[in-house]
Amino acid sequence: NSWQWVAAMVAAPIMLGGAQWAKRGVFFDFDSTMTTPIKLPRFHRHAIADSPEIFSAMTPQEILANFGGRQRLQRLARLLQALTEAGCELFIVSIGFRDRCILPHLHAMGLAQYFHTDNVYGQDSRALQDRGFVKGRLIADIMADPKRGWAPQDALFVDDSVRHVESAAENCEVIRVQGNGLSVLELDAIEAVARGHRSAEGWRLHPDEAVAALKQRPSVQGAWYVMPS
Repeated sequence: NSWQWVAAMVAAPIMLGGAQWAKRGVFFDFDSTMTTPIKLPRFHRHAIADSPEIFSAMTPQEILANFGGRQRLQRLARLLQALTEAGCELFIVSIGFRDRCILPHLHAMGLAQYFHTDNVYGQDSRALQDRGFVKGRLIADIMADPKRGWAPQDALFVDDSVRHVESAAENCEVIRVQGNGLSVLELDAIEAVARGHRSAEGWRLHPDEAVAALKQRPSVQGAWYVMPS
């Protein structure tokens, strides 16, 4: 069973630096994961990356607010920096528009430096289109690429959608975002999990019942959400 590592990982003592279970790749959703979509009154809707006309019209202040404000943006940048320094390859897999929405806003907020352009996927990406917009299929194929050859324990996928998280749960560890974008607690947890830690003061991983329900199973190994401890 390729998921036997989960039980061992939870039971094992944390190693110095977490190297035993450190991630080699981390995949992020964009809307309501990296961002915290705000409602723009002049458009009568929230700012999400499926609307190039909205994203292209947003001011720098609105883009910043859509990332949760300066303090949250700084914490997000620290996470991406820490993951990069730890040797993680970073990806964005979104149903938003890559070229007209996601990449311009990453550049505007100084976050594009953490993602190779080819590692950012949206609904306008052929690779996602060819896989029926099923994120789990794309993630599985990226992991299986001969230049990577990652096992399930090597990667983490973070998304706010039960459906998208469920699609990847067979292939890698997954964390489902609980609110409107990653919270500070979730950001802390992702950094720790990527380094190989399973819990810390202030938070713990809880098995995701919603993913289990979607798969019609009692539980799904490696599918979590973050809870205060």
